[in-house]
Amino acid sequence: MSKLCRFATITLAVVLATCLLLPSPALPCDLCSQAGLPLSREVHEARIVVFGPIVNAKLNADGITGTSELRVDAIIKGGNLLAGAKTITLPHFVPPDPKTRYLIFADLRGGQFDPYRGIPFTSDRIVKYLQEAPAYLDEKAPVEARATRLLYYFKFLGDADPDIAADAFKEWATAGNREVGIIADRLPADVLRNWLMDPKTPANRLGLYAFLLGATGTEQDAELLRRLIIATDDRMAQALDGLLAGYIRLKPNDGWNLTASVIADPRRPFIQKHAILRLLRFYYGYLGDQVRPQIIRCSALMLQQPDVQDLMVDQLHAWKIWELTDKVLALFPQANAPITRRAITRYALLCPLPQAKQFVAALRQSDPKLVRDVEESLRRDLN
Repeated sequence: MSKLCRFATITLAVVLATCLLLPSPALPCDLCSQAGLPLSREVHEARIVVFGPIVNAKLNADGITGTSELRVDAIIKGGNLLAGAKTITLPHFVPPDPKTRYLIFADLRGGQFDPYRGIPFTSDRIVKYLQEAPAYLDEKAPVEARATRLLYYFKFLGDADPDIAADAFKEWATAGNREVGIIADRLPADVLRNWLMDPKTPANRLGLYAFLLGATGTEQDAELLRRLIIATDDRMAQALDGLLAGYIRLKPNDGWNLTASVIADPRRPFIQKHAILRLLRFYYGYLGDQVRPQIIRCSALMLQQPDVQDLMVDQLHAWKIWELTDKVLALFPQANAPITRRAITRYALLCPLPQAKQFVAALRQSDPKLVRDVEESLRRDLN
């Protein structure tokens, strides 16, 4: 059971396209790398969740298949369906190990116990962690209630058990931008500062910690974030979006000006320009029209960067920001990359302004196949 996993490799373009098509409440925090579903979501969707060790196992004659008996030490969910069972049978051979216990997710099919996922643990601390956790809330719940749940998981981000710490990060990573933004100033700056500067902190968490520090830090923290932005090493470069987001939270005017200078800096590679796109998505998801002027200003600068033009154009139509229509359409004559030409065409087809309609009409004459292909992709997306 401990080997059950699923691996998928997808390109950055596919990830972005998928995110743009999702309903906005379901979008995860843009400052966090994708980390998978947290256990609270899995528990919410499961009918039965139990915890315990393997106490007996039988291997069939083929040397591969078999069964195992798991002792039920704790019931996380579904006790009414277990009918007081002290053990459950797993349809796999798992050798007993006194140091290992399993969190088992199961369903009932035809009255039979049907386990479909098992996670190994070396202690029983996961039981208390799950039992004391706040109830899972979906995107229909008030944003304040969803945000408040994160306070519980913050306490476990630095947990000594790496599995618990990883799951706590998943809670933050799958929270919406607004949830992260509104809860950020309730956290201890000293803890965040230490995590940000600790070389042992996983790199994929640095962006989140940088923003949270900016929400609750001091003037000295603003200077720290600024220094890290100006002279990013390879490690901090991965967190540029969060560093800028935190600096903007502490010093809005200086922060947006620094963001603009980073966009215009030709020495900044694609990965850092893409970090700016995540930053813009985060702040627009967090504060919406409150930062629309800053979003438009930075987006206009991003349109001047050939390596991110297609991504920026797609994001603008997702936001329904039409103020930059003339700048977007003006890119088309010099756009050699097919992906960029398609992005501009898609923007023009969706834009309600007259100049966009005129552009599409002319393009139907000069490149009718491009227009047909993009229209077909839009129809597929809508379906």
